[in-house]
Amino acid sequence: MPNDDIGFIKLGQEAEIRVNTYDFVKFGTLKGTVSQIAADATEDPGGEGAVFNYIVMVKTDRTHLGPGPTDQPVVPGMQVTADFKIGERTILSFLTDRVSQTTNTALRER
Repeated sequence: MPNDDIGFIKLGQEAEIRVNTYDFVKFGTLKGTVSQIAADATEDPGGEGAVFNYIVMVKTDRTHLGPGPTDQPVVPGMQVTADFKIGERTILSFLTDRVSQTTNTALRER
């Protein structure tokens, strides 16, 4: 988890996991909850420059994807993409927040 985003992640928070190996449209996603957050960031050796990330562990509700006989196993080492629910907004507020923000700062001077 990037340093910029870690402040929004809490223990017990809901997560939705997509396993990159499998098409999530066909096989779906895994539901999970944040079970552990690293105390310190570690440097990403593959990144350019100094890139620091936090390790976040998510406990999932199952170890496979798909309904019944077409179940696909999820095993350690598979790459995943995690979406964390950090709040709720209506579509209207999502669309109007930018306009409100622009209006509030339009005639101000720094």
